[in-house]
This record gives sequence, structure tokens and C-alpha cells, in this order.
Amino acid sequence: MRLSFVPSLWLTIGLLLESTFGAILGNAAYTIQDSALAKSVFTNGYENGKKALVRVVVDSFDYKITAKSAWNAHDSTPNRLHLNEIMMALWKDDGLEPGEMVTVEFSWIVNQPTKDAIASVRSQRNAGSSDTVRVTEGETGWDTLMGCPFGGVAQRLASEAGKSIFSITVTDAGLDDMTFEFE
Repeated sequence: MRLSFVPSLWLTIGLLLESTFGAILGNAAYTIQDSALAKSVFTNGYENGKKALVRVVVDSFDYKITAKSAWNAHDSTPNRLHLNEIMMALWKDDGLEPGEMVTVEFSWIVNQPTKDAIASVRSQRNAGSSDTVRVTEGETGWDTLMGCPFGGVAQRLASEAGKSIFSITVTDAGLDDMTFEFE
């Protein structure tokens, strides 16, 4: 028996799992490609809309939002949206309330000032380039990580959630990742 319908079945499933829609926060300059794995945000202000500005994963089970490979510093869109605005819009789009957010993660960090802050904290704490480093308020490295661009994004998200950041964890999975936990 030939299964010639299988490729068309996968194509149909793929189309059902992926859709494109636009206008984050009413800004038509940004569009979202939504797949089962992540929401990819595009704008002509970054790579002429050919590459994702950022990929965002909303985990409604663990109340966590993750931004992967965020290139927002390179976005030349007039009246551009800040990363925290994009992340919160996608969080709400999944039917979640701001106050439900407990964890913000930035993975595959490409933002150079943030990478420099991470390297500085690793050095200050005598940690190797692949060591996991956890920092809480008042500890060495806290101000450095909170003062970097992604620290600012996390602070704005925590503020909108009505919470504060109580810990920052930096890990290395080939590229630096940062996790901010709220209370």
C-alpha cells in the first residue's frame, strides 16, 4: 500500500501549526510567525525582515518567558518596540496576566554589552567561562548584571508584573543564557 498522502498530511499539519499575524501593540512594523516551538518576531528594521529579530517561547506551565537570540539593539524601525514590550505583548497574547510571570530567560545571548557584563561577573567571581553563576541582590555582580541591557528588560517586565527580581543565574550552553527569577 502506498502512503502518498503522508507528505500532504504533514504539509497540512504544518500549516495548522504555523500562522503569521501582525501588529504587536498596534505597531504594523512588526509581524509574528507563530509555530509550535516559538513565536518569531520580524520587522523591516532588522535584516529587511528576512531574519527574526527575536524568537520568544511562552511557557504557561512554569510561567516563564524566554527570548532567544534577541537582536533588538540592531532594530532600526522608527518608533521601535523595546524587547520588554514585545515579550509582554506575546505573554498576554497567550492569555496570561502579567502578574503570573515568575521567570524571564534570555538564551543564546548575542547582545555584546550583556555578554561583556556576564564576562565581567564571571571574572569578579573567579568563575570559568562555562561555570554556572547565581547572583542575588547585594552579592558581587548583581549591579553589573542588573545594569546591562537585558537586566533592564527584566526589570521592566518584573515591574509590569508587580514583582521584583530576587536572583539572576548565568549558564553557558555554548552561548550565554541568563535567567531572572521574580518574587
